[in-house]
Amino acid sequence: VAAVGAGVGATPLLAMLETMVSKILTAGDELLPKEAHFYWCSRNANDFRFALPVIARILESPEVARIITVHLHLTVDPKEPEAKLFKKAACQWANTAAGAEVRDSHRLLESDEFVMGYESVVPGGVPVIFGRPNFEKMLRKLGANHPTEHVHTFVCGNKGLVSNLQQLCDACTVRATSKLSMQQYVLHHENFD
Repeated sequence: VAAVGAGVGATPLLAMLETMVSKILTAGDELLPKEAHFYWCSRNANDFRFALPVIARILESPEVARIITVHLHLTVDPKEPEAKLFKKAACQWANTAAGAEVRDSHRLLESDEFVMGYESVVPGGVPVIFGRPNFEKMLRKLGANHPTEHVHTFVCGNKGLVSNLQQLCDACTVRATSKLSMQQYVLHHENFD
């Protein structure tokens, strides 16, 4: 299962994620997917703070973290002021967590590894990646990991995102059937403009 939310479109998917976490913790994972990925794309890094309670529940339980993976994507240009502030704050947190002095944050901010990868880690331990996810790679990997099961993708976002994911699901289904597989890639969506 993959869940993709864009901006405020993540809200209903966060509710679904919270339900999955609760069911894993109370009833086990018998009726739940073997693997679930939650992708949240936002232009505003502060939006991700809204999900910290459910992210914390996922990370606190190895049983839940074994099934659910959270992917946060900041889709603002890394050169924008907000992106620079976010990177600086993430570096300060990383330095503090590593026992380094906060005044050395410029060292991490300017390091080639950090800037080239545009990746940092929020205090909850979930990577925040600058740029959009590679949905084709994600769908193919889910299908390869579970070749006897259908791959369901839930999305709440604008028409462009929904259309893109529908095309990818259709292409993956065609590819699977050409290999004589019964596997299907099914998109469930809700649009907003």
